[in-house]
Amino acid sequence: MREGLRQGRGWICIYSRLSACPDLAPSLVFEFAQDEVDLLRGDIATDMKRLSRAGYRFSSDQVSSVRIDAAVLMARNVQFVKIDAMVILEQAKQDAEIFRALKRTLDEAGINLIVKKIETEQMLVELADYRIDFGQGYLFCEPHISQNPPDVFQEIKAS
Repeated sequence: MREGLRQGRGWICIYSRLSACPDLAPSLVFEFAQDEVDLLRGDIATDMKRLSRAGYRFSSDQVSSVRIDAAVLMARNVQFVKIDAMVILEQAKQDAEIFRALKRTLDEAGINLIVKKIETEQMLVELADYRIDFGQGYLFCEPHISQNPPDVFQEIKAS
């Protein structure tokens, strides 16, 4: 994936298909690893802006530090940041104010925080103090395959 992002391979094909399916936009969020967000330049960045205007959303995942540049994320039209629960909890043990400052910055930028890998009720209790926007993990439900995918997915598969 990283080499493809650097060279833009396949992105034009993806962009043209997605721009032809505006009904898909509310159901799809593209995820990029934190270290890939800086690679999104040129034609890819332009197409991402177009997709964003069409209602598609973007997420920064595999975030390994609470030191995040919200301005870079805003420039890339990123609307979600996903951080592992253990990264937050370990940082909070050292200095909870750094995480609270990150949360304020994300809120001011209109970026939602998704905390992933919430495995136990104790983790959820510890995270409750930090005003996270969304949570994911086995505590809530194991991942499962959708039994009724939207028709728009069938349209893309057929094309």
